[in-house]
Amino acid sequence: MADPTTPAPKVSKFKTKKLLTRALMKLVKGEPRYLLCEKPIYLGKEMPEKDPTKKPKDAAHILECLDLETGEEMQFLVPAVVQGVFKDTYPNESYVGKGFEITKMERQPGKGYDPYRVAEIEIPDEFKSAVERIQKSQASATSSTAPPATQSTAPPIKK
Repeated sequence: MADPTTPAPKVSKFKTKKLLTRALMKLVKGEPRYLLCEKPIYLGKEMPEKDPTKKPKDAAHILECLDLETGEEMQFLVPAVVQGVFKDTYPNESYVGKGFEITKMERQPGKGYDPYRVAEIEIPDEFKSAVERIQKSQASATSSTAPPATQSTAPPIKK
């Protein structure tokens, strides 16, 4: 569900040529979010620490996706647990072009991480054209001038 305190972007009278920034998809415990993975997970920039005595924060793993409830193009900061599920269940980044329901669950006592419920879902009909666009993009990336499909152009996912 979209954050009710964030106003919806105004509709422009101009056609967008290229979206340069995306809103951040946040997960709230117990509330499922529905997304369509557009590209493989990649490593973002390392975030400098404001306090020079502390080490910089690790770079986030980012997934570009579509919010299946709003149609908005978003970025999802992929938690390590979800990243592991994708890596183990979808070899060669085959999660791209698929839809998922992701729910952040309550942390169990004694655990150092939040568990997540991850389920692959059917893509609603109104997003079928987006899936076709993603598939065409993947096909062109596997042409003879691009690296093989098993290799990502994104930095490798850290464990």
